[in-house]
Amino acid sequence: MATRQTKWIVRPGRIAAAVAVLGLWITAAFASVEGGRPLQLEVSINGEKTGLLGAFLQLADGRLAARRSELAEIGVKIPSSGSADEIVELDVAIGGKFKYDEPTQAIDFTLANEQRIARAFDATGGPNEKLPVQTSWGSVLNYTLFGAETTGFDKRPLTFNGGSASLDGRVFSPFGTLSQTAILGTTTTRDLTALRLDTTLTYSDPESLITYRAGDAISGGLNWTRPIRFGGVQAQRNFGLRSDLVTAPLPSFSGSAAVPSTLDVYVNNTKTYTQNVPPGPFQVNNLPLVSGGEARLVLRDAAGREVETTLPFYTSARLLREGLTYFSGEAGLPRSHYGTQSDNYVEQAFASASVRHGLNDWLTLEGHAELNANLYNGGAGAVVRAADYGILSVAASGSAYQGQSGVQVYAGFETKLFGLSVNTSTTRTFGDYNDLAAVTAPLPSSLLVLNLPVFASPLPPKAVDRVS
Repeated sequence: MATRQTKWIVRPGRIAAAVAVLGLWITAAFASVEGGRPLQLEVSINGEKTGLLGAFLQLADGRLAARRSELAEIGVKIPSSGSADEIVELDVAIGGKFKYDEPTQAIDFTLANEQRIARAFDATGGPNEKLPVQTSWGSVLNYTLFGAETTGFDKRPLTFNGGSASLDGRVFSPFGTLSQTAILGTTTTRDLTALRLDTTLTYSDPESLITYRAGDAISGGLNWTRPIRFGGVQAQRNFGLRSDLVTAPLPSFSGSAAVPSTLDVYVNNTKTYTQNVPPGPFQVNNLPLVSGGEARLVLRDAAGREVETTLPFYTSARLLREGLTYFSGEAGLPRSHYGTQSDNYVEQAFASASVRHGLNDWLTLEGHAELNANLYNGGAGAVVRAADYGILSVAASGSAYQGQSGVQVYAGFETKLFGLSVNTSTTRTFGDYNDLAAVTAPLPSSLLVLNLPVFASPLPPKAVDRVS
């Protein structure tokens, strides 16, 4: 459980040491306030001890003051903004809603919920300690063998129809991983065929979460773009290097407890989280929920009294958490006839880039660009959480290719209805819209002979509608 950081926790065996250490620091911190006397007071809010010691200053006229950051750490919300080191007078900041007990060196604040900073709890347990990455030398070979033979009903001898071996070999080291995939086979007409699939050198940096590739790869893309296979170089953000990293924004729930209570969170009638909460406002962040539905918050005090709140929510992996950025950039030669020919690269060098950025937990911005000698293609989009009922996606892109231009628009919506996940999207192109997949895809020779360009056109479809 991750909670607000505090400077001091009241423990009888440590108060004397805490006071001694804090004395010099507080004296220096308040030296600029002439005639002020530093105080270290045990803090209570609405009669409930918080277990904290706060650093205060008694001015020459007897009024009390404190640093803005100190008040925030003990849970007191100051309405106006200012620097963390600013010294504010309590009478001015909270209107005298406190009581200073000089004999016991304690202070008790009388505050409404809106005057308090909510106690925050992290349902994921807070950030996990990253384990050191270990690398070594080695190799591995995965294989799948297949063979076929036939016989007739008239008890004729078995006839061998051929076999194949799908191979996936890797050699790994601290400098990266070299991988090779291929298919070896034999048929009734040929003794042996060898088909190379992908040859790639990969290096991943766990600190920057970036994976670098050289060789055969697939370009990065978004829901409204068409990735291509290519041979070249690529740099791509890889969140999979951190298994503990949650990239989607998770829902948060808040409330207030009058007395020490226990909070139970039920999602679709299944209890997913339990937390003891102190009196006052609280907020539970990062509940591990990955779809939509209803959440019930049940607050139960020591006497067994319950307060129940039902809240709808919706979250999706299509949204990025605030501050996270995904990107993919690549350059090289497009590859064609993958899976049927080993080395067929289109001699049209290209470059492309895709980016997604979580501007905040309800809005993710997207962008994409493609370029080769004759093509310019670029677009932008956004993924928006529509309240707690679904995710709306919109995007638009344009292209210019050999004097032709066109536009593509995209819209999609996903939600959850009656326990079913519903996804809808529509894509429309106008004019002569082109992308890399269109301008670098050669037509199969068999279709050219049959003169069927309509059915073999690599251009983006004029309209695509999906419902699932």
